[in-house]
Amino acid sequence: MSAKRIMQQEAPRNGSYHLALSSDIGHAVTCGLKFKLPRIMGAIPEGNGSFIPGFIAHNVLESATETLGQLWRSSSMPNTQEIMDAWTPYMQQVFADVREKQQGDPERNIERHISQAQTRLQGIAGVLHDKMSQDPAPNRIVSEITITNPVTRHEGRIDAIFEYPEFAETVEWKTYADGGVSAYDRNQTISNGMLVNYRYGRAEDDFTGNILTVITPTKAHNPRATTLALDAIKEAQTYMLQVLNGERLRAKLPHRFVCESCSYQSACRFYMGDRVDSDLKRTLWRRRFRVLKKRERTHVNKFLAQRLSQEQLTELRLAESGYRIEEPIPALSSTNRMHTLTLVKQNNYQNADLLYTGDSVRIIALEPGIPLLACVSCLGSIRESNECRTTTAVYSGNPNQLRGFQILLLRTEVDLTRRELEGLDFVHRNPGRVQNIAYGLLGEDLYEFAT
Repeated sequence: MSAKRIMQQEAPRNGSYHLALSSDIGHAVTCGLKFKLPRIMGAIPEGNGSFIPGFIAHNVLESATETLGQLWRSSSMPNTQEIMDAWTPYMQQVFADVREKQQGDPERNIERHISQAQTRLQGIAGVLHDKMSQDPAPNRIVSEITITNPVTRHEGRIDAIFEYPEFAETVEWKTYADGGVSAYDRNQTISNGMLVNYRYGRAEDDFTGNILTVITPTKAHNPRATTLALDAIKEAQTYMLQVLNGERLRAKLPHRFVCESCSYQSACRFYMGDRVDSDLKRTLWRRRFRVLKKRERTHVNKFLAQRLSQEQLTELRLAESGYRIEEPIPALSSTNRMHTLTLVKQNNYQNADLLYTGDSVRIIALEPGIPLLACVSCLGSIRESNECRTTTAVYSGNPNQLRGFQILLLRTEVDLTRRELEGLDFVHRNPGRVQNIAYGLLGEDLYEFAT
């Protein structure tokens, strides 16, 4: 069957390829505008930098989680300091990267943020010590796994999954200072737990054998996936997909006291009382939905990967399978903060390279019994390819988790729409300022011609 025929028969029937992200669902359950402002309008959050220590701590945990399994199974139960010692190389790496990035911003006291991040990691290590003392060691710990369910059009990145023989535990790290769990944290964790259910062959709302855990610097919390919470999440997901498809729907708004801590207050006030010229407004909204169409197209291959066999994906030049990892996996590069992963080809489809240098790919470990887009994976790009080997630069995910599995490379599209939407938000909220900038750059004659 020809590639064109395959595409005609197997392309998704609903004509829409948008995905609802768990991180956005967490916001939309409480406030529809908190989803729309960044994801549709392009608004940038306002803040005073208080989030930076939590961001740094979370970056450490992204890499350091792989140490927990070995620590847990060690003969003597590790104390808090031993956990921190195991994390030290990861902390040094992340802290050095943060310091390097902040060299051009002397106003920001990065050492204070690093110290706060270290304190929060110490707290999380203490909570993990208590957990290790009480719970059996899992068979396997999977960290930073992206799961896509094209059937429900849902995607999310889970911090960690602790796999046991009879059940799994969905774990989310929350590195805020107070150690509390917000409504957003609960909804995002439940939403990610739904994807974990899909990974293990259950319906998304079937939490049989799935424990939800949120670990903060002070304690571990266990959100409950109640019927009320699941209904709210499904309603928010439906709302998000309808808005992304261009439908005009009234956003659910929170109680006013929630708005006081929102990082989108000025953008929200502007769009709630938008008085921009109607012609300009129509032009900007048309442009926004053209940009969203571009974002939608970046997901098409995921839908095809769910519907097609590996042979059909190969025929369409969307994927190439039959790889294994060449050991050992090199350490993270100190120059570009990426792993270089070499894959050895075990077969060669019609003696042709299906993917090319520069292609963005999802590097998928083919786990038995797991849906393709719920398997452990990394994101990267192809640096070099020949008939024997393919070298990739991994910029997201933990390549050590790919060991021991057959590897499939799925071609992906990079989503570059965020900057475009941010530019449209700037124009929308500052039409006079943009006009002055245009006059300054083009001069009056050229400005009149351009407009």
